[in-house]
Amino acid sequence: MLGELILSVSDSSGECANASRQLEDSDDQNAVRAIADAFIKSLREFELKYTVLERRLTFSKQEMESLQRALAIVTAEASLDPVTGLATRRRFDAALDQAVARADDHGQPLSLLMIDVDHFKSFNDQFGHLMGDSVLSLIGAMLKQSIKGQDTAARYGGEEFAVILPNTKLSSATVLAEQIRKKIVGRELTIRSSRKRLGTITISIGISEFRKGERPRTFIERADWCLYEAKRAGRNCTRFEDSCAEMRGDAA
Repeated sequence: MLGELILSVSDSSGECANASRQLEDSDDQNAVRAIADAFIKSLREFELKYTVLERRLTFSKQEMESLQRALAIVTAEASLDPVTGLATRRRFDAALDQAVARADDHGQPLSLLMIDVDHFKSFNDQFGHLMGDSVLSLIGAMLKQSIKGQDTAARYGGEEFAVILPNTKLSSATVLAEQIRKKIVGRELTIRSSRKRLGTITISIGISEFRKGERPRTFIERADWCLYEAKRAGRNCTRFEDSCAEMRGDAA
């Protein structure tokens, strides 16, 4: 469209120069009028072309804005887990990389929660996958209510969740983890249509605090080890690295 506009301007410029030379060379009033009429006609044609191009450009701009909005929606949907509404694993990985880089560069505290739903397979087998998804959705909602600011809650995979806590020390992360655990275990599950009670769901949580210079993978592995210790301790509990460091050393 810009090419067409430039071409039209170039043509009109040439016509203007040509009309100017003709006016300089002519003393005949009728010839001058004819040249002026031709010039005015040329200008009107250019104005019409410009108006058409302007409309096409406006339409293209609106179409581009619409596509950008659609792309933003698709991008947002692709980064959110459809069942829980939390960040996907891919988005979690990117967020953790950024959080680790910031913590490493600025010496800020950073903590990570790894959360697993206890006996989830048995629950699914007994009540079905739809009820299982409802439980995951409920946990997702509670995690979203519990985090703030730059925190990121994600569905790590299956019935496992992860929460990134920038600017948060291990002690504060442990307090938050216990609040989340108690909130979930205190929620009795029922089937709305039949009012049938399904009991409660519990979670186990492992917590680690970032160590300067370590890779995100190592950071996750330490939280996972604490989660494993929470499972070994009987589930429905929280374990942080200070509390299970000796156990890990013994196991090694």
